[in-house]
Amino acid sequence: MSEISKTGDGLAIVVDSSYSPHHNWMSLASWYSIRQNLPDAKVIVTVTRGLHGSELFTWPWRVNANFFQRNSKVDAVEAAKKKGLLGDYKMCLKIEPDVMAVRTFDPDWIGPYPVSEDCFATFVTYREGCGGFVLSRWINRTDPPFTNASQVFATDKLTVNEKRVFEIWEKLSRLAAAL
Repeated sequence: MSEISKTGDGLAIVVDSSYSPHHNWMSLASWYSIRQNLPDAKVIVTVTRGLHGSELFTWPWRVNANFFQRNSKVDAVEAAKKKGLLGDYKMCLKIEPDVMAVRTFDPDWIGPYPVSEDCFATFVTYREGCGGFVLSRWINRTDPPFTNASQVFATDKLTVNEKRVFEIWEKLSRLAAAL
């Protein structure tokens, strides 16, 4: 793992999503956080095929992200390999869309760690919440929680990782509004 640079050179990351409104904005946040903190990593967003009342996952084409839909019976990493998207990377990680890169690559602190832990992780998950943000309240919502996240979801005691997630969301809010 030490062959991976701090900026992610040599690292491939597959964001494994389902076709749902919340995975749409969550995978955008995951992709964006990786681009910001690990700019040399290869990022592939994959989504299981599905139907929903509104059109989802239009953002990957607008930001030129590596993206494809797949059958739910096929593993995301295996599907990416079959499509020739993984190439010769030293390490490949498969992450859920609630996982974000909040720092540069550190082989001793890869994670994902719960965002509530006050550690210097590369990847964190906000599955169990982030400050006052509760994921279950945002299930199936098409509108993302990015705008003014630091104020909206602030609590008296935020970890360094929760602060980083909110900072990334707020930066992303400008891009998300344009998509």
